[in-house]
Amino acid sequence: QLANNDPDLTSLNMSTFGSAGDWDWGKIGLDIGMNTELNLVSFHHIDDLTQENYKALLRGLSWNGTITDIDFLHSNLLGGWIFSHLIPTFERLCLLTIEDCDLGPEGSLLLSHALESCRRSRMVEINFDRIGSGGLEIVHVIRALKV
Repeated sequence: QLANNDPDLTSLNMSTFGSAGDWDWGKIGLDIGMNTELNLVSFHHIDDLTQENYKALLRGLSWNGTITDIDFLHSNLLGGWIFSHLIPTFERLCLLTIEDCDLGPEGSLLLSHALESCRRSRMVEINFDRIGSGGLEIVHVIRALKV
């Protein structure tokens, strides 16, 4: 479905690919990037992707012009490193959900820098729930949204 740009595929849960295994994450990222129907990409229970695999996946994902919603649920955010690779996607983002992920102080700062670098013309809704952050760190994200 993904590789064929199926018009019925408007959301994609990355957990359908299972564990990191032997997937070609660059190819999956490219397929996501070329898809013209996707609106939502969910990262649910993704905790075994390496930084290299994430980078290959996010490179392609950032080319997609239709994704407006991204969900992270109980996933490894690599200390927030992934947010700097999602900046092109954040330009179009309408909804970002981060739930049950350990964002931490560094992750909060990296998320805030990614949000600040965007020149958004639309409202972005961000849902946080059980992010494992100590409260003060989230202030950086809130300030970035005011910019």
